[in-house]
Amino acid sequence: MHLFLIICFIIVPNCPVLSQDSLSVIWNLNRTDSIGGFAAAPLNEYPSVVSAIQGDALQFDGINDALFIKSNPLDGASSFTVEIIFKPDSSSNPDNIEQRYIHIRSRENDTRRILLELRLTADQKWFLDTYIRSEINGLTLIDSNLTHETGKWYHVALTYDNGTMRHYVNGIEEARGEVAYVPIEKGQMSIGVRQGPRCWFKGTIQLIKFTRRALQPEEFLSVTTNIEGKTSLSNDYFLCQNYPNPFNPFTSIRFRIKSPEFVTINIYDIFGGKISTLCSEEKNPETYTVVWNGKDEKGYSVSSGVYFYQIRTPEFSQIRKMMLLR
Repeated sequence: MHLFLIICFIIVPNCPVLSQDSLSVIWNLNRTDSIGGFAAAPLNEYPSVVSAIQGDALQFDGINDALFIKSNPLDGASSFTVEIIFKPDSSSNPDNIEQRYIHIRSRENDTRRILLELRLTADQKWFLDTYIRSEINGLTLIDSNLTHETGKWYHVALTYDNGTMRHYVNGIEEARGEVAYVPIEKGQMSIGVRQGPRCWFKGTIQLIKFTRRALQPEEFLSVTTNIEGKTSLSNDYFLCQNYPNPFNPFTSIRFRIKSPEFVTINIYDIFGGKISTLCSEEKNPETYTVVWNGKDEKGYSVSSGVYFYQIRTPEFSQIRKMMLLR
């Protein structure tokens, strides 16, 4: 049976990437007239397009350039992840001490907001500052002891699920707290400044990824910096835990390979009998997602129970367990 294969590139230069189940979308910030397929308007002035770690990116001067987009990929989502690949710069301008680089809010209810921010220290380091607000309550996550060098590329992430928000720098959790988030409807977004506008961002943003669930750190986008200071994609193998789990009727399995090679992903029952093959072909080094619909190779739905999925390449093999509930 043919199963649709969802391919999710970590960084794609020219277009947004939307998964088949609409869980994730990537906005590549490589132009100023549109972002993620939506019209972008300047807030005062347009940022500059510059060459970055992989393709073009947008550079913000911290004075008066930012973009406004009348869209929000997280509209209606009760849990979410926002990921950003960016490079904050130092600034001698006292007005750049607090910088809002992502601001999402409802057009109809201004109390519903998501903000990703940073704060500069006197010695030109930065620490992460995130904020969630609704008509019920609000919460700021911040730890001024966890500082980072400016002028380098970073991955930052904000997640929310079931009353808990967390934020991360380069996959390391730096803060968490409890807040009553209310899904944003009819949202709009500013990039590079708080809507208003004030608190301008100084630095470069490569991309933003929105996911309509709370990801685990092993599922984040990944960048690594080599000894020469050049930043690139991570080259590690991995096989993530399927999501959702338990599931009915569909579940997604994410994996990465680090070299061109033949990849097989099979589903097995608890007795070791093969149920289905999700992938059996040559693959380039990328991150991919395959979906299992709970059916065997003849197209019949299998019963509730524990199943196993295995990835095999000439250089890598791993097995994980999952549960189907009818």
